[in-house]
Amino acid sequence: VRIMVTMPGEAAHDYGLVHGLLQQGMDCMRVNCAHDDAGAWARMIEHLRRAEQALGRPCRAVMDLAGPKLRTGP
Repeated sequence: VRIMVTMPGEAAHDYGLVHGLLQQGMDCMRVNCAHDDAGAWARMIEHLRRAEQALGRPCRAVMDLAGPKLRTGP
């Protein structure tokens, strides 16, 4: 069992947010690739790796790729 947390866009600019989540028990970070961009995703993961070092806690990073957006109707 893992505690997975989906990162908001703010996680790319707020190390404290990621650090706090890891400190409170997150052990799987989900990055929703349907939002933000590659630079933001990299910063989120950089914050995660820094927090792992600071806390001595491992955490997985999962990249959730955006799939096709099928729409019906106008």
